[in-house]
Amino acid sequence: MRYLVLKVTKQQVIQRLSSDLPLSVIMEGNWRITPKKVRDVTRAIAVYSGTIVDEFAVAETRTVHADAGDKLSFDLTSVKDSDLRGRQINYPTSNPASVVTDQKLLKILKKEGTNS
Repeated sequence: MRYLVLKVTKQQVIQRLSSDLPLSVIMEGNWRITPKKVRDVTRAIAVYSGTIVDEFAVAETRTVHADAGDKLSFDLTSVKDSDLRGRQINYPTSNPASVVTDQKLLKILKKEGTNS
């Protein structure tokens, strides 16, 4: 399985706290990532400051035409009883949207109760 990793911005946190919108709607967004990279991706995780704040099922991917180039938008549904929600992750990338395999995700998850 491959996971779409979406970095949550401070602005998105503020939007979530100041509205009734679920995080899944806020995170659908306009993401700069190629359709080729997200092909066959069925799960996504939202990461804020090294913590997985939610896990989503990816139902659909849409291309959004913007002035700065095409971006992708995702139809996301929060996964109930996610084992990943609340876990720490060591994933130092500047990309706001990227893809990891489940094997890579297991490697970058911090062991519970430790800093590594």
